[in-house]
Amino acid sequence: MKTKKICIIGGESTFKTTLSKNLSKYFDCLWSEEFARIYFKDRDFDRYPFCDEDFINVCKGQIEIENNCLEKKPKYLICDTCPLITLIWSDTLIGKYSTKILEYVNKSNYDLYLLLDYNTKWVHDELRLIPEEKERELFQLKLIEKCNELSIHYHHLFGSYEERERMAIEIIEKTFVN
Repeated sequence: MKTKKICIIGGESTFKTTLSKNLSKYFDCLWSEEFARIYFKDRDFDRYPFCDEDFINVCKGQIEIENNCLEKKPKYLICDTCPLITLIWSDTLIGKYSTKILEYVNKSNYDLYLLLDYNTKWVHDELRLIPEEKERELFQLKLIEKCNELSIHYHHLFGSYEERERMAIEIIEKTFVN
């Protein structure tokens, strides 16, 4: 049976990683971590600002993590981001995105997208960059616009973490189990 790939999308501090890990436990499946966190860890952004090549490398790394997981042939693979999010970050941080990133987005195949709403408390960490609510809303609007442009269907999850997790489980079960 082909692995069903479920992609968690959204901006910073929307519970993507927490939800991805918890869904993998609930459904007893694998999850693919966010490669950008590995790639940019301990980077001095003053000396080495973001550039096109960074975002291309993040897409490559993300797909590699997913492919490594897929080799194990799990029933589900919960993906804690995707090239689409990398495209939005590139556009947000350097004002553009490479056509190579768009190629990664177009080659990415996910069976289900769950978009986590930005309307949560922002939590600081060394790699989070947009704490302002208006900027977080703009990021989400760019993401929704790009989903619409690329005909990517998604389920938009709102509310508390518990509500988001409950909705995600219901959607996955309704989509793949029943």
